[in-house]
Amino acid sequence: MVKCSECGFLALRNLDTRQLDEADKTFRDYGNTTTIEHWQEGPIDTSKYPATRHDYRPVCLARKADFYDLLEKRRKDSPGKTMSQGLVKDEIQSKRCCDKFTKWDQGFNPKEHREMIERKSLIKWRILEVAIIGLFTLGAAFMGAYIQRSAQPPRIEVQAPIVNINPVIQMPAFQPTPSIPSTEVSPPK
Repeated sequence: MVKCSECGFLALRNLDTRQLDEADKTFRDYGNTTTIEHWQEGPIDTSKYPATRHDYRPVCLARKADFYDLLEKRRKDSPGKTMSQGLVKDEIQSKRCCDKFTKWDQGFNPKEHREMIERKSLIKWRILEVAIIGLFTLGAAFMGAYIQRSAQPPRIEVQAPIVNINPVIQMPAFQPTPSIPSTEVSPPK
């Protein structure tokens, strides 16, 4: 069980800009919106501004609680009690079941609380994505190693070139030199 007064999605509608602002500690503790007197110095032009800058009915950015209907029902159940007499405080501090509850971090508006949750979710998905890609990569590497190991090794036949280590050297054939007629006279016969 959680309280809306402790949730970061509790917002107040700014009557000037119509934007959702952070519900301050005063509103969360007492159910009262901050009056203009607390915001500016000097005389207050009540024709320009209402007594407060924010609507007294809070808004749940997660859309889990419809405070317009809840406060109207609470007002009908408590005749004579006004919003400033604790109806808002009672409603935002009542315990309820909510699966969108996000702890309030002071200084962050409801939109920033939602962005923080989205960022955390995105980081979780990125981590999961990297893990899955890593598993597929490892699986492919193991599968490749298994296929390579189980396949027959390639048969490579290499013929060595024929090299004549003892070459035959052919020499020109021996030819005797022509004989020279001798000058000797041979005895007659």
